[in-house]
Amino acid sequence: LRFPVSFSDNDRTVEINGEGYFEVAKSRKKFKVLTGNTTVEVLGTHFNVNAYENEFANTITLVEGSVKVKRGKASLIIKPGEQAIVNSAVAKEEILLKSNVDAESLIAWKDGQFHFNNTDLKEIMRQLERWYDVDVDRNIIPNKRFNGTISRNVKLSEVLAMIELTSNLHFKIEGRKIMMK
Repeated sequence: LRFPVSFSDNDRTVEINGEGYFEVAKSRKKFKVLTGNTTVEVLGTHFNVNAYENEFANTITLVEGSVKVKRGKASLIIKPGEQAIVNSAVAKEEILLKSNVDAESLIAWKDGQFHFNNTDLKEIMRQLERWYDVDVDRNIIPNKRFNGTISRNVKLSEVLAMIELTSNLHFKIEGRKIMMK
């Protein structure tokens, strides 16, 4: 997260690479979040920005209020429970809208939890990679989905053990590498 030492008289702009949850107080000053080629403009709201460099898309999920998402000439105003998806790998100025998203699952990280609601194992492993600073062998990740809430304060081995208990999967940790057996 990058921001100036002090904001200008009419603008509050921050830049993010990664994930951030914002609760923005209403103000006459515009609040903007920049993520590469995407801009999120707000006046007062609660929202999550997921903009990791290694993900194919930036996602902006609205919890409360409203935000305007812009990419080039394309713009979209989203409402609570909606998510704007900007494919950062494509030059096309397009913003996709996803309705009825589980915003609480998407912001559980800010409360120190992993929350999986029919979440694909590939997504779970990406979250574990980022949180525990490990590398996952993605060559053999099966197409499985999981439900549950796990504290982010537990050891990686405990998270993997919980996944093993609810599936026929088995993991092996070697240094910073996770492999499936």
